[in-house]
Amino acid sequence: MMRRALPLLVLVALAVAVLLARGLDPAHLDPAVAWAGPSRAHPLGCAEAGADVLSVVAASLVRGIALAACVALTGFGIGVPLGALGVYRHGIAERAVLRVCDLLQAFPSFLLALVILAAVRSPSRVHLYFVFALTAWAPFARLAIVEGRVLREAAFVEAARALGRSAGQIVRLHQRGGEQV
Repeated sequence: MMRRALPLLVLVALAVAVLLARGLDPAHLDPAVAWAGPSRAHPLGCAEAGADVLSVVAASLVRGIALAACVALTGFGIGVPLGALGVYRHGIAERAVLRVCDLLQAFPSFLLALVILAAVRSPSRVHLYFVFALTAWAPFARLAIVEGRVLREAAFVEAARALGRSAGQIVRLHQRGGEQV
């Protein structure tokens, strides 16, 4: 797991280091150096109004990763309990959660983001967050349902049922992964 995360951590560390070491605000404009090529002062050059391209890229990377982390945590926080509730309630509840997941996963989230953000008067990062969070919970809910189905038939759950435990007690007692009954 750590080997997969290492490149991302290196990118974030580099972006933060660039922002801290250079001390250049990505929003700072210096018209005197507009369209300047790469130099020691500006390793990637400057953009149209004199914005330092390296600072803009580093700030965008940090903001993008922060947005992705927030969306993933929100998706996890909504999807896992919703999927667990669907498995716990069986039948219609489980099927309803799965059908909503199917609907959300069948429609491309990027296209949905474009449509919704085009309808908003002044789109911002907050709007983007809500659009992606709207669809991010579906894979987590589906995974929770699949895992819940497996655990529902596990030996320790069968043993708890044989001891007369209710479904609520089984969920509470075994939420940490098969504790003693």
